[in-house]
Amino acid sequence: MEWIKTTECLPTLGIDVLVLIKREKKKSKPAEMHIRVGQRLSERNIWIIGDDFGYNLGKVTHWMPLPEIPVDDKT
Repeated sequence: MEWIKTTECLPTLGIDVLVLIKREKKKSKPAEMHIRVGQRLSERNIWIIGDDFGYNLGKVTHWMPLPEIPVDDKT
């Protein structure tokens, strides 16, 4: 799977996806990148990341669908 830029395409509203979040650098620290599970909540590009709204965590720059859940043949 490839990361998809949020400037090129956005996921369906309310669907869990992996998101790449960029936190802007503070003072002398470089920008930080984090991977989380989140979902887009509105057409205005508002996200919820885990249990928090995305604007508290940084800017969502990329996303990708979650991988398929493995099926265990022994269940």
